[in-house]
Amino acid sequence: MKKSCIPCYGMITDIRRRAPHYINDFTQGFHPTVLASALFMLFSSIFPALSFGVLLSKSTENQLGVMEVLFATSLSGIIFSLISGQPLVIVGVTGPICVFCITIFDICKRAEIPFLPWLSIIGFFTSFLCFMIAVLNLSTLVKYVSRFTAEIFGCLIGVIYIVGAVEDIVEYFNNFSLDSALLSFIISIGSFYVSYQLHYSTTWIYFPNFIVKILKAYAVAISVGIFTGISHLPVFDQRNGSWLVNYSSLPLWSIFAAIIPASILAALIFFDHNISSLLSQKKEFNLKKGSAFHWDLFVCGLNILVCSLVGIPFTHGLIPQAPLHVTSLGRVEMKELPNGKKKEVIGSVRENRVSNFLHALIIGVLMMYGQVVLKTIPKGAMTGIFLYMGFTSFDGNQMMDRIKLWFVRSSQRKELHSPYVNTLPLFHNIVFTCIQMGFLGIIYAITESPAALSFPILILILVPIRMWLVPFLFTRRQLYYLDNEEDE
Repeated sequence: MKKSCIPCYGMITDIRRRAPHYINDFTQGFHPTVLASALFMLFSSIFPALSFGVLLSKSTENQLGVMEVLFATSLSGIIFSLISGQPLVIVGVTGPICVFCITIFDICKRAEIPFLPWLSIIGFFTSFLCFMIAVLNLSTLVKYVSRFTAEIFGCLIGVIYIVGAVEDIVEYFNNFSLDSALLSFIISIGSFYVSYQLHYSTTWIYFPNFIVKILKAYAVAISVGIFTGISHLPVFDQRNGSWLVNYSSLPLWSIFAAIIPASILAALIFFDHNISSLLSQKKEFNLKKGSAFHWDLFVCGLNILVCSLVGIPFTHGLIPQAPLHVTSLGRVEMKELPNGKKKEVIGSVRENRVSNFLHALIIGVLMMYGQVVLKTIPKGAMTGIFLYMGFTSFDGNQMMDRIKLWFVRSSQRKELHSPYVNTLPLFHNIVFTCIQMGFLGIIYAITESPAALSFPILILILVPIRMWLVPFLFTRRQLYYLDNEEDE
C-alpha cells in the first residue's frame, strides 16, 4: 500500500517534521526583525480587514461587519501561530471569502432563511470536509498546481482588491457631495501613492539603508498616518447579545442543503490556503524547517469550526500578506545580474511563530480597546490601501511580467535575463499569457454574477486544463520555460 493511502499519514509526517523546531520557533522570535515584521504585518492585514468589514456590513445588512472580521482575523491568527506546522503563513478573511458570504446572504434572503445560522452550518460542514481532506492526505494533490494556475489565482486576488477600491471611489461620487467625494478621492489616491512609493524605497539612491528599510517596512502605517483625521469610517457597531449563533429558526431542510455550498467552500479553502502556503515557501526564500500542508489544512478546518460557533467570517491563508510576511523576516542581499544591474534576493529567513502571534494579538487588542483610534481612519485611506494591496500582489507574478514584456522595446528584452524571454519567441509568451488572461476574465466575471458561488470550482478546473489541454498548444520545452517554478 502506498503511504499516501494510509489515513493521517501526511499529518503525522508533518508533525514529526516540524515538532523538533517548535521551541526554536519561539526562541527565534526574540529579535528586532521579528517585532518589525509583526508591526509590518499588523498594518498590512488590518486595513484590508477593515475594508472587507465595511463591505460585508453594507452587503449583509450589518449581520457581518468590521468587528466580526477583526475578531476572526485575531482569533484564527493566534490559533494558527501556536499550533500550525508552517507559522509563517498569515491567515485572515479574504476577498473570495467575502464574495462567498455575500452570495450566501443573497441566497438566504431569497429563500427566507436566517443568514448567520445557515452560514454557521455551512462552516461546520466545511470544517468536517477540511478534516477529511487532511486525514486522506489529499494535500498531496498540490504538487499538480503549477505556476499557470497560481498566477491566475494571484491575479484574481489583486483584481478583487483593485476593483473593490475603484467601486469605493465611484460610490463616493454617487453618494457624497462633490466636495466630499473629491476629498475622499484625493485621500484614496494619495494613500495609495505614498504607500506604493515607500514599498519600493529600497530602490532609491537617497538615504542610508536602515532608513529606507524602515520606510518600506512601515509603508502602509506611514501612508495611513499621513491621511488620517480628515474623514471617518462608519461607526463600528458591536453585535448585540451573545456571539453564539441561535439555530432555532433554521428549517431542517436547509441543514442538509448546506452541504452543497460547504463543498464549494472547502474546495476554495483547499486551493486558496495551499496556494498561499506554496507562495510563502518558494525556493528563493531558502526556508529550512520544512512544510506541513496536511496538518495546516487540519488547523484551518479547526479555525473554521471555531468561527462557525461564534458566527464570524471564515479564514485561511492570505495573499499577498503570507509571502510578504516571509519577505519581512528575510535578510535581503543584492545579487548582481549579468547585465550589471542588481536584484534583491532573500539570503535567509528568521523562521518563528512570534511575529504571527503578535500581529494577531494586537489586532484583537485593537478590536476590544482601540475602536476610537480605528474610527478616525479615513475611508479614503483604506481605499488607497486596497489599491496598494492589489498592485503589490502582482510582484513576482510572471503573468504580469509577461504582459509588461509586450510593451518593452525588442532591443531591451534580452537585458531582462529571464528564460522565457531569452529562449522563446515573443509569440509564445503572448499566446500563453492570453490564455491565462482569458481564464482570469471568465473567473472574475463569474464572481460578479449570480453564479458567484461556483467560482472555486472553476479555479480547481484550471489544474486539469493545465495538465491535459495546454500541452496540446505548447511543447514540453516551451512549457518548461513558461511554467517553470523558478523565476530565474
